[in-house]
Amino acid sequence: TTDPEPVITSGTGTPQSPLHLVDAAGDRIVDVSRDPSGTGTSGVLRLLDTHSDGTLRLAYARNATTLSADGVSVTTDAPGDLGVRVSPGTAEVLADTGDDTVLVNPGFAVQSVDGACAATPAPGGATLVQLGRNRHFTLRAAPGNGAPAADPGADVDTTPGSIVTLGGDSSCDPDADDLTPSWRLLSAPAGSDWDLDAITTWTPQLHADRPGPYRVELVVTDENGQASDAVETTVWAGTRCAGDRLEWSDPVCRPIAG
Repeated sequence: TTDPEPVITSGTGTPQSPLHLVDAAGDRIVDVSRDPSGTGTSGVLRLLDTHSDGTLRLAYARNATTLSADGVSVTTDAPGDLGVRVSPGTAEVLADTGDDTVLVNPGFAVQSVDGACAATPAPGGATLVQLGRNRHFTLRAAPGNGAPAADPGADVDTTPGSIVTLGGDSSCDPDADDLTPSWRLLSAPAGSDWDLDAITTWTPQLHADRPGPYRVELVVTDENGQASDAVETTVWAGTRCAGDRLEWSDPVCRPIAG
């Protein structure tokens, strides 16, 4: 037999009109809606991806403070990008907002968390998650050692020829384990000596010997051998330029406005 093709329908054609996709063969229903005014807590763009029986697979909202679907919710005080992907016993959460905490109800009792600083029970079966610089984390129904969260610090502006001391001591672990840092220089301007010293300390030193961007990555590992996701920071020596950072040393450099 031939599987039915997905069917897409839309509303009246206004910017607020929902887009509705049904893929029976793929066990998928997707709804996308917009609120260009951005006055609601659910954001200017909302996407729901469910199974055919209505159970949630993925939800996303832009410029939102609340994301709620199928008994799963993500709430924060400051608007931003909110997302959640669920599977049995697991919820992967995005909370790219100005808040350092996010309240999540994943539909199960949280026993462990990866990629966050802490997770504490809150009323109504929710969990209050303390975030680091990395704005995505994973909640689990199974107990176990949680993966730490790396924080290499904010991007740095400096002058060419400078020695820049980076700092990763804001990295954290949900189980309060001791952490070991490991830094790596991912890219440097043409002609650079690629000089990053003390890469297993919390304060490595980068020699910004050429004008341009230096992309530096930090991974932290807890005392049980569990490693964090890699998180980047950028050191800019001289004027920041728009476009592909790998081509920064082009003779034509367009400074980034603001």
